[in-house]
Amino acid sequence: IYSIREEMALKLSDVFRRRTELGSAGNPGEGCLKACAMVMAEELRWDEARVLMELEETKAVYIPGL
Repeated sequence: IYSIREEMALKLSDVFRRRTELGSAGNPGEGCLKACAMVMAEELRWDEARVLMELEETKAVYIPGL
């Protein structure tokens, strides 16, 4: 929430790759990605389509060719 409110993070991949260390050790896993996406969705008023898009974009960072 701090990354969203104070650092103006607008992308799920940004939170994982630059604003926190959640993704620094590699793929954080489906559960972690989804939990963070849901927090961001609530804070930024994302609809389901946006959540899915953000999840796919972020997974592609960790799983090339996805």
